[in-house]
Formats: sequence, C-alpha cells, structure tokens
Amino acid sequence: MSMEFEKKLALPMEVKEMYPMTLKMGAIIEEKRAQIQAIFEGRNDRLLLIIGPAALITRTASSTTYQGCVPCRKRLRTRS
Repeated sequence: MSMEFEKKLALPMEVKEMYPMTLKMGAIIEEKRAQIQAIFEGRNDRLLLIIGPAALITRTASSTTYQGCVPCRKRLRTRS
C-alpha cells in the first residue's frame, strides 16, 4: 500500500517549540491540576466530569453529548 502525504504533521517537540508555554499558562495548569487532585482526594466536594474526545468526533456527536449533559448540569446546580 502506498500513501501520499500532502503535509507532514509536526512532532510534539516541534509543536512545543512553535508554541512555547508562558509562565501564566504554566501557573494555570498547576492551579487546575491542584483543583482536580483535591477532588480526587476528597478535599473538594465538586463533581469532576470527564468527557473523552472520542465522543466528540462529529458535530452531531458533540451536540448530542452536550444535550445529554444539560439535564445533569441543572441537577448538579441545585445540589449545593
């Protein structure tokens, strides 16, 4: 099987060089990781909802996933 490539994809290291992380971005990442860790460890009672990218392949799938989250979000909003 032969393939013809129109454009070479950048390697992760090349992407990091093209778009370097700023100090502000690094601080945001650290803050969010700490918040998630607190949820996992039970120090924060928020609910963490993780939706994988596989569920969002098409616009229709993305819309369906979002519509399914709306009722859940409404229920959780009244939880506190």
